[in-house]
Amino acid sequence: MKEAQQYNNHISIEDSSKLIIRGKEEEIRYIFNHNKIYKNINHKGNITLLNNVVSSKIIKTNNKTIKIELKIGDTNNTKDKTIIL
Repeated sequence: MKEAQQYNNHISIEDSSKLIIRGKEEEIRYIFNHNKIYKNINHKGNITLLNNVVSSKIIKTNNKTIKIELKIGDTNNTKDKTIIL
């Protein structure tokens, strides 16, 4: 997520499952859908970044910090991961 560092002031959360990073000429979306995390650039195509995602939550904790909570695995064996931007 180096894009998040580059465009830090232009990060928004559409809902709890979509993170949007806007640059001068591009818009990058990270989307949780159908147990996967996708990356979408300028609404063209999807790149699968992570499979077997049981749940995802994107939280804006203050003006500059975004917390992404992931639960990865299957119904019997899951791992919790947290990413802070």
